[in-house]
Amino acid sequence: MQLKWTDLAEKDLDNIETYIATENSPLVAVDAVLKVLNSCELILSNHPQAGRPGRVSGTRELVINGIPLIVVYRIVDRLDQLQILRVLHDAQQWPVGD
Repeated sequence: MQLKWTDLAEKDLDNIETYIATENSPLVAVDAVLKVLNSCELILSNHPQAGRPGRVSGTRELVINGIPLIVVYRIVDRLDQLQILRVLHDAQQWPVGD
Protein backbone atom coordinates (compact mmCIF):
# COMPACT_ATOMS: atom_id res chain seq x y z
CA MET A 1 0.00 0.00 0.00
CA GLN A 2 1.32 3.43 -0.95
CA LEU A 3 2.00 5.92 1.87
CA LYS A 4 0.98 9.54 1.28
CA TRP A 5 2.05 12.22 3.76
CA THR A 6 -0.27 15.22 4.01
CA ASP A 7 1.22 18.70 4.25
CA LEU A 8 0.03 18.92 7.85
CA ALA A 9 1.76 15.65 8.80
CA GLU A 10 4.99 16.84 7.18
CA LYS A 11 4.71 20.12 9.09
CA ASP A 12 4.14 18.16 12.32
CA LEU A 13 7.35 16.20 11.70
CA ASP A 14 9.31 19.39 11.00
CA ASN A 15 7.99 20.99 14.20
CA ILE A 16 8.81 17.87 16.22
CA GLU A 17 12.34 17.79 14.82
CA THR A 18 12.88 21.48 15.61
CA TYR A 19 11.54 21.12 19.15
CA ILE A 20 13.62 18.04 19.97
CA ALA A 21 16.76 19.59 18.44
CA THR A 22 16.28 22.66 20.64
CA GLU A 23 15.44 20.77 23.84
CA ASN A 24 17.88 17.87 23.39
CA SER A 25 20.18 17.67 20.39
CA PRO A 26 19.97 17.60 16.61
CA LEU A 27 21.08 13.96 16.67
CA VAL A 28 18.22 12.96 18.98
CA ALA A 29 15.80 14.91 16.75
CA VAL A 30 16.93 13.15 13.58
CA ASP A 31 16.71 9.79 15.36
CA ALA A 32 13.10 10.49 16.40
CA VAL A 33 12.06 11.54 12.90
CA LEU A 34 13.74 8.49 11.36
CA LYS A 35 11.96 6.26 13.86
CA VAL A 36 8.60 7.69 12.76
CA LEU A 37 9.42 7.39 9.05
CA ASN A 38 10.78 3.85 9.40
CA SER A 39 7.82 2.71 11.52
CA CYS A 40 5.39 4.00 8.92
CA GLU A 41 7.29 2.45 6.03
CA LEU A 42 7.97 -0.91 7.65
CA ILE A 43 4.75 -1.42 9.59
CA LEU A 44 1.96 0.52 7.92
CA SER A 45 2.84 -0.08 4.28
CA ASN A 46 2.68 -3.85 4.93
CA HIS A 47 0.08 -3.97 7.71
CA PRO A 48 -2.26 -0.98 7.35
CA GLN A 49 -4.58 -2.21 10.12
CA ALA A 50 -1.70 -2.37 12.64
CA GLY A 51 -2.71 0.85 14.38
CA ARG A 52 -5.51 1.09 16.91
CA PRO A 53 -8.88 2.59 15.95
CA GLY A 54 -8.52 6.38 15.98
CA ARG A 55 -10.26 8.92 18.15
CA VAL A 56 -11.58 10.56 14.98
CA SER A 57 -14.01 8.49 12.91
CA GLY A 58 -12.39 6.82 9.92
CA THR A 59 -8.85 7.09 11.26
CA ARG A 60 -6.34 4.78 12.90
CA GLU A 61 -3.42 5.61 15.21
CA LEU A 62 0.00 4.01 15.29
CA VAL A 63 1.85 4.46 18.58
CA ILE A 64 5.57 4.76 17.85
CA ASN A 65 7.50 2.38 20.08
CA GLY A 66 10.03 4.04 22.38
CA ILE A 67 9.02 7.66 21.79
CA PRO A 68 5.85 9.52 22.82
CA LEU A 69 4.52 10.07 19.30
CA ILE A 70 1.37 8.91 17.54
CA VAL A 71 0.84 8.76 13.78
CA VAL A 72 -2.78 9.44 12.79
CA TYR A 73 -3.72 7.95 9.43
CA ARG A 74 -6.57 6.75 7.27
CA ILE A 75 -6.80 4.01 4.69
CA VAL A 76 -8.21 4.90 1.28
CA ASP A 77 -8.91 1.52 -0.31
CA ARG A 78 -10.05 2.86 -3.68
CA LEU A 79 -6.64 4.53 -4.13
CA ASP A 80 -4.70 1.68 -2.48
CA GLN A 81 -3.30 4.45 -0.31
CA LEU A 82 -2.59 5.05 3.33
CA GLN A 83 -2.72 8.77 4.14
CA ILE A 84 -0.64 10.02 7.06
CA LEU A 85 -2.74 12.85 8.50
CA ARG A 86 -0.87 13.96 11.64
CA VAL A 87 2.12 13.14 13.83
CA LEU A 88 1.32 14.12 17.41
CA HIS A 89 2.88 13.96 20.86
CA ASP A 90 0.87 11.49 22.93
CA ALA A 91 0.02 14.25 25.45
CA GLN A 92 -1.43 16.53 22.76
CA GLN A 93 -5.16 17.07 22.77
CA TRP A 94 -6.58 15.23 19.77
CA PRO A 95 -8.96 15.96 18.24
CA VAL A 96 -8.71 19.66 18.95
CA GLY A 97 -11.66 20.93 20.97
CA ASP A 98 -12.27 17.78 23.00
